Amino acid sequence: MRYEHKTSYLRVSYVVQETGFLWFKDKTLPLEPDVELFLNSEAAQKHFRKYEAEGYGIVSVQPLLKAVVQQSKEHGPQPHGIAYPLTAGFVFFWQRIIGSDE
Repeated sequence: MRYEHKTSYLRVSYVVQETGFLWFKDKTLPLEPDVELFLNSEAAQKHFRKYEAEGYGIVSVQPLLKAVVQQSKEHGPQPHGIAYPLTAGFVFFWQRIIGSDE
């Protein structure tokens, strides 16, 4: 069998939360993914229906990470910061059969 492949991407939205720890009390950081929005989004459903209507099936899903870096505004002997990875979105790998080798 022969296959045709495509990739697609869906972005993940985050709920921005006020932080209340150490020197980041005045910062807002994206800490929690908006799971309900991602799962129930009409745009996401439309995205999946498009590929399914073309005969594609999902082969694999890979998260795409990004770094979030925040620096403290306080001035002292050493600057303080925080960095952590977040999932920016997901890359979907699709495949469909386009023929046989016979």
